[in-house]
Amino acid sequence: MGKYRCLFLIILCPFFTVASKNEKLEKRKYEYLIENIDKHYQDHKNAWPYVEAYIKKAKIKNDKINLFYAYKEAAYFSKEKSIKFLYADSLISLSKGMKNKEYISQAYLSKGLIHYQFKELNEALNNYKLANNYVNHKTDPYIVAKINMNSAVIMIHMMQYDNAEKLLLKNLEYYENNLGNENFSNYYLNTLYYLGKVNQKNRNYKIAADYNRKGLSQSKQLGNNHFITYFNLGTTIDQFYKKKYKNVIQNSIPLINQINSDDFKTISSAYYYLGASYIAVKENEKASFYFKKIDSIVNKHKLIDIHYREVLEFLLKQEIQNNNKENQLYYINQLIGYDERNEEIIPLLAQNIHFVFTTPQLRSKRNQLQNSTSKYTFYVLGILVVSAVLYYKNKVIAKIKQIVTNKLKNTTDINKANSTLIIEQDIINKILQRLDDFEKSDKFINPDFSLNDLAKYVQSNKTYVSHVLNNYKKISFCNYIHTLRIEYAIKVMQDDKKLSTYSIKALAKDMGFKNQRQFSNLFYKRTGMNPKNYINTIK
Repeated sequence: MGKYRCLFLIILCPFFTVASKNEKLEKRKYEYLIENIDKHYQDHKNAWPYVEAYIKKAKIKNDKINLFYAYKEAAYFSKEKSIKFLYADSLISLSKGMKNKEYISQAYLSKGLIHYQFKELNEALNNYKLANNYVNHKTDPYIVAKINMNSAVIMIHMMQYDNAEKLLLKNLEYYENNLGNENFSNYYLNTLYYLGKVNQKNRNYKIAADYNRKGLSQSKQLGNNHFITYFNLGTTIDQFYKKKYKNVIQNSIPLINQINSDDFKTISSAYYYLGASYIAVKENEKASFYFKKIDSIVNKHKLIDIHYREVLEFLLKQEIQNNNKENQLYYINQLIGYDERNEEIIPLLAQNIHFVFTTPQLRSKRNQLQNSTSKYTFYVLGILVVSAVLYYKNKVIAKIKQIVTNKLKNTTDINKANSTLIIEQDIINKILQRLDDFEKSDKFINPDFSLNDLAKYVQSNKTYVSHVLNNYKKISFCNYIHTLRIEYAIKVMQDDKKLSTYSIKALAKDMGFKNQRQFSNLFYKRTGMNPKNYINTIK
């Protein structure tokens, strides 16, 4: 008995040690906890005990201000997405309870940063707008500047360059008026850097070059080697737009080697301009080398990069020329994955960049490659199976029997499941006939049209209609209505030339969509073009 008691104590010992350590941490001063959280800023695992202790201490003392900052730390250091948002929502709830607009603004800013971390651009921007609504623009200019910068970065991703520039110019004015504050020098230089970047993307190349020259000069005056490298890179990219490709090729690698490896966004961008310069001088193999580096970076970090699609298209064309079907399939899947992950910006990209391969074309090409690969694979597998049967006859037969038995059992289970809802065939036929009539109408462009409305139209009930859609038309109600609206939109665009004068927002509304983005995304999936480009092709 004594032996088991000892074992029990050994097992519990680590638990008591951790619990005791956490209790001790809760008794430490706030300054100690905050200092250790900052010390482990990049080591989330070791920071977490201090964050937990910070939260518990603030709760015990009913100290709402410190609890607010503890929740902010928890939102940052949490691993799981759901936990991050849990703490972000707690921040918002706590700050609203405090009735302090400064804290409410910071809370929405924190939640926006989490959305941005998970590439949810529109949600991030919406939270930044809420943060801006609560901040006091007179007494909290620093928070305003933070909101402006974060919003501008997202706007650049979403190609809203003019709006991004307006926010950056506000920040520039603020920092130029506070150049005496040493803490602001990095923010000031960063603003100049982004102004150069946004003007490059907006094709204002002379203005971009001016900002890069100014930034380089200011960085040298301040002795800031970090930004000297970045502005040198900015001026190198200026050379690309002046078509001085040899200068880009000569200068890029030494600058890339000076950039911290954690800044994969800047490195990826530099590789893009280097690769594009090699394409311009007709050295495609070297371009492929650097573009593949971008592919590797994006795979690792799930980077949002508007150049990435262009990079993948180039690599796919190279593999088509090389007749390498395996690599073709890889880059096709990369492109489709990129389009699916970035539904928010794909229609915007399509308006500004010519797509060599649209998403529908890529899916079609993938099916062709998979079918040809499947035939070869089937042939090889056939040989292997025959060999296996000859060698392991008894084992294989036994296995086949087991598989057949399981298959029969599964089929029986499926049949039982499918038979749970029995509808007379006559009723099904009537519903299908009335659905045909419905499809010829325009009832579905009512934005509030529901499954209940459809059931009334076909003179049945929701359960029967849903069953018929799912089992006979192989589509859900929502997708059914969306499909009808898109097909109707295509027909109307072709028939009524007046629609070419409509805005996309007005067109989406007329087709029954409450959301312009949803309309554009669905239209693109169906046609491979955004509505604006489609209208231009049929004018």
